[in-house]
Amino acid sequence: MNLDRAIDQVVALRVTARDLYASYDTQPQVPTAANPILPLGAPRITGYLVALIVLRSLATEIALKAISYKRTQRHLREHDLLLLYDDLDEDIRHVIEQVGSKHDIASVRDTLKAHKDDYVNWRYLGEGGDRAEPDLVELDGVIGVLLEVFRRL
Repeated sequence: MNLDRAIDQVVALRVTARDLYASYDTQPQVPTAANPILPLGAPRITGYLVALIVLRSLATEIALKAISYKRTQRHLREHDLLLLYDDLDEDIRHVIEQVGSKHDIASVRDTLKAHKDDYVNWRYLGEGGDRAEPDLVELDGVIGVLLEVFRRL
């Protein structure tokens, strides 16, 4: 794993997701040919939202794998954010939780648990299944924490 490239990807995905979030927030919620609305519940969710969720979950996945690889020269080939987190050494998880608390994140692990399957669940919309609309901001905070911890290692 090229760690520099991995962290560059995390940063780029995070920036892109933030840009999408800013755009999503100002998009009219009226169906048009250019901005179709997907019927996935209330509130109805646009492609902006789907892309945002997938980008943030992918950035989180890459950050967790980079931390693991930097410490152990290995990482799980897995998309489940909670499994990736739980696979980290206990001392690293402790540091992540400490940094998270400094950024007003009550529990990084609980946040990852809430978003553990976002990448898989949201990238295959046509396959059905239940999707609760996730918190659009909290995973961005976790990405910031993971970047800070990675840089400390």
